[in-house]
Amino acid sequence: MFNISTKKMLTRLVLPVALAALAGSASASLVTITANGTYSDTAPLTGLSKADEAYTLSFEVVSPTTAMGTGTESVINGLFTLNGVKVGNVTAVEFYPTSEDGLFDVTITGAGSTTLLDFYGPQIYGAGGVLLTGNYTGVVDEGDLHAPAGIGSAKLTVSTVPEPSTLAGVGIALVALALARRKQQRG
Repeated sequence: MFNISTKKMLTRLVLPVALAALAGSASASLVTITANGTYSDTAPLTGLSKADEAYTLSFEVVSPTTAMGTGTESVINGLFTLNGVKVGNVTAVEFYPTSEDGLFDVTITGAGSTTLLDFYGPQIYGAGGVLLTGNYTGVVDEGDLHAPAGIGSAKLTVSTVPEPSTLAGVGIALVALALARRKQQRG
């Protein structure tokens, strides 16, 4: 399959390149934000809320963000469901500091309307707008009507999305390591 010189080339060139790709970091990365919770028994009946009903929200956004209380930023793969049924797409987000009740507002479009859904809680970005991964709790509100008490609970997760180049680097590194081990076992 591979001759000795090909194996040497793979172990001496590909492995360091793959490890360098893994060690390198891009200046911007995608972050996934998910939220879920249940509306209170006093939540109004709207296109996005209903008393005692469960909701989920998810979207991807670039980190660091530029939307820190001064404007919105477009999102990728945004989805909002109410009781398991898709009712809209998350199209934009704006993050806020703790001094302005924290977390973020999202713009949701669906069923011919656009609605602002507000999430109050801790600030989830750090210096330079870098989004902080982790689990958070807060409350949800529709259009600042009940701020900051909200009309339902919110559990949020902020996590990084693996970049394709990182996944490719891992694959190349694993192949190179397997070839090196195979060579070692034969020699």
